Amino acid sequence: MKITLSKNVEAKLSEIGILKQDIEEALYYLDESPIEDERSEHRTIPSTVWFVSTTSDERPLFVAGIWDEENETFTVRTSRDASDKDFERWENGKW
Repeated sequence: MKITLSKNVEAKLSEIGILKQDIEEALYYLDESPIEDERSEHRTIPSTVWFVSTTSDERPLFVAGIWDEENETFTVRTSRDASDKDFERWENGKW
C-alpha cells in the first residue's frame, strides 16, 4: 500500500514530531481494519477511515485518512499522539 501526504499535512505533522515513517509503522502494526468515519462532515469517496496503532517504538498514534483500496493508496489527512479517548473510541469501534 502506498502512503501519501500533502506537503501541508506533512508540515503540520512534522511540527508535532510525526513523520511519514511513523505512519508507515503504525499501518504495519495495525491488527484490525480501520474504522470508517461516518460523521457527515467527514464523508468522502473513497471513505475516510481512522485507526489507533503503535509505531515500532510503541508510540501510540491516531491516524485518519482516505483508504483507496482500488488504487492501493492511503492518503493521510491527520495524525496525532493517541489519547485515552481515541483508544476508547477504537475499542468501541466507532467515533
